[in-house]
Amino acid sequence: MKKKLMLTALVLGAGSMMLTGFDSAATAEDVMANYMEASKTISSFQADVDMNLAVGLAINMDGVNMNMDISLLGDMAMDYLKDPMSVKVDGSMTLSVPGEDTENVSMQVYMVPGDQGDWECYAYADDGSESEWEYTSIPADQMEQILALANSAELDYSQLPGTTTLAEEAADVNGITCYELTNTMTYADLEPIINQALEATGETEDTEEIQSTLSMVGMALDGVQLNTIIDIDAETYLPMKVRIDLKGSDFSMLSQILAYSFADTDDEGNAVFPEISLDLGDLYMEFIYDYTEPAEITVPEEGLAAKADSDGDDTLIELEDKLMDEIAE
Repeated sequence: MKKKLMLTALVLGAGSMMLTGFDSAATAEDVMANYMEASKTISSFQADVDMNLAVGLAINMDGVNMNMDISLLGDMAMDYLKDPMSVKVDGSMTLSVPGEDTENVSMQVYMVPGDQGDWECYAYADDGSESEWEYTSIPADQMEQILALANSAELDYSQLPGTTTLAEEAADVNGITCYELTNTMTYADLEPIINQALEATGETEDTEEIQSTLSMVGMALDGVQLNTIIDIDAETYLPMKVRIDLKGSDFSMLSQILAYSFADTDDEGNAVFPEISLDLGDLYMEFIYDYTEPAEITVPEEGLAAKADSDGDDTLIELEDKLMDEIAE
């Protein structure tokens, strides 16, 4: 039996080394450069989006345990067209909060170009008891700024802060052989960028308030790391999967800061600090891309009717707030 297992492993290993397009001698810089160049050619795609915003929080105060785990799960499909720039998101979200019934909301979001150079946004939410379409738009001048940023040739992923590494072995995404790039970023990597941003906004004075805030943020995020894993087609260099998570983070310092915020006093006036366990290790977002079918984005008649009924005064942020209210209610 052991010989058969070893033989099987050997065959699989040999097969993986013969995967088409994978170059074991490639460097992270090579793959990143080809990836950036190939990304410019993307005109449309479809993507499956999996989201798990899970917060694990346990509090022990004087022998009393409280579990305050909260999770927001999302399972969605996204279509994207570059010209004219259009986006469709269709799926569901589930919110779980201690002591409350689990909320399930299905939703659709369409963002398409309008007749006057603006960007029209149609959003639908259904929580099982009621459903509603909402309409808003982004003015043409704001849309121009968004498009300029999206199409900016100055965006250079090779300049990402943190550490970028290339896996030695190929990854497989739905049968496609991929290079796997991982960027790991900590607060120490971001701190110089934050300081530069403050200088760019004119906040050049080392005021006590700014330094105090930065110090508190630095303490809270000490030990936290943000991982971005990109699986890139070894032949076309198009991104096939992108995952963002917090795996490997140490939340002990953040737990201590939370303990101070939950502190109480005993009968003698002495400070009592709870034991807090915080876990964000399951928090992630994942995108799996498909370029075989061109995306088609058409707003349904029910959504168009919402435009006729709308006064058009809602901003995009107000629309987002309404959607989140639908989830939280």
